[in-house]
Amino acid sequence: MRAHPVCQGGAKLPARQPGTSITEVLTMNTKRLVAITAGLLLVSGCASMKSPIEKDRGMSPYDAEYVGAVNATARERGTHVIWINPPRAKVDENAGE
Repeated sequence: MRAHPVCQGGAKLPARQPGTSITEVLTMNTKRLVAITAGLLLVSGCASMKSPIEKDRGMSPYDAEYVGAVNATARERGTHVIWINPPRAKVDENAGE
């Protein structure tokens, strides 16, 4: 009888603990697989969440016109602007009337 290719060269499958049935081993492996899958799904779900700023692109609290003008001028001069605290848009107080 020929040996299985995996078992050639002295490789052996891990042995079960004495007193454990094959159904107990399968149950443990299934529970482990379910736990790992659930964890991966939770992590990937959080990664796809959008920040509050990305949600309302149309209603940005920042002064996009001013930021765009400064960035365009910086590009013309060969520099790059990194906004730490971008300027806020001015709120028109008479807009609610």
